[in-house]
Amino acid sequence: MKANKSRSKTIINGIIIIILVVAIYKYKATFLSAFVQMKQVALWQLLLAFLASMIYQVIDGINVASLVKVHNPKFRFIDGVWCMLYTSFYRVISFGSAQAIATTYYLSKNDVSISKGTGISAINYMLHKMMIAILCIIFFILGYSSISNIYGGYFHYLIYSLILVFIVCMLFLLFCTSEKFHNLIAKGIKKLNSNGKLDNFQTKMNDQMDEMRCSSIELLKDKKRIAWICFRDIFKLLSWYVIPYIFLINSTGSSMFICLAIMSFVVAIAGVMVAPAGIGTLEFVFMLLFAGMASNDKLLLAILLYRFFAFVVPGLVGVIVVIVHKIFIYKNEHYINEV
Repeated sequence: MKANKSRSKTIINGIIIIILVVAIYKYKATFLSAFVQMKQVALWQLLLAFLASMIYQVIDGINVASLVKVHNPKFRFIDGVWCMLYTSFYRVISFGSAQAIATTYYLSKNDVSISKGTGISAINYMLHKMMIAILCIIFFILGYSSISNIYGGYFHYLIYSLILVFIVCMLFLLFCTSEKFHNLIAKGIKKLNSNGKLDNFQTKMNDQMDEMRCSSIELLKDKKRIAWICFRDIFKLLSWYVIPYIFLINSTGSSMFICLAIMSFVVAIAGVMVAPAGIGTLEFVFMLLFAGMASNDKLLLAILLYRFFAFVVPGLVGVIVVIVHKIFIYKNEHYINEV
């Protein structure tokens, strides 16, 4: 039994190393370009961008911890921050596909069941997407007179994107809280289990969906908690939106407000375009909407460093968290085996 467990861990660690090597190769051009481009910017800009990147992670961690505390009061805010840095690492090496799995796994090691952890991850993501749309609408209303003159021809794309964002939010809400939706999934599994070989899996899935639904409904009933998460999400998103402006501050005549507003449109539109971790789509929409605000080389510098600080840097910091987390788990299991 122990041999099988050890072999499984070795295989998993081997897979992680292989994925990490592939990720480094995939982002090789981004790393090299980022380091070359960094020579063109001041140290204070790099430090400010790094600070903005970490502020995002801290606020996201506080939001997750706020949700987890409903089920595990001992879960600290710093644990939430570690959780999101841990997640960032796996988001980078999996190109965004393992983000929710990483969060759920980390929470499962902190006395939060898989089903509850899945619900927490889904609700946090749903609120995040919802606030992207709401913040976009706020910027649109406040800056309508200035923005409509420049982007009047793109408004229908923005509206389509916002509609899709709200549809995604509704799907996540159904996934977390709808008994009818869960019954449809259960019926699908039952049809696949006509020979009875999946009885254990079917029972486990039904139990986990029931637990996730109950815990998610319990979380969403706490309106004050949800309102605070949404409020913090505004500052979380702004900490990312300001990164391009940090690198364009000496190259554009546009105000910070206009840059933040356009960045909110970029994230809203790119967020509903299908691509792993938004790779390629974000850059395309950014260059399209920011065109004319600065020279192309400055815009390329801004979006490249935005991608680096918003996506890659948290993953690099997350490497430390992953290593510490694995050492902690190993020591705990070693102690339990000795006892």
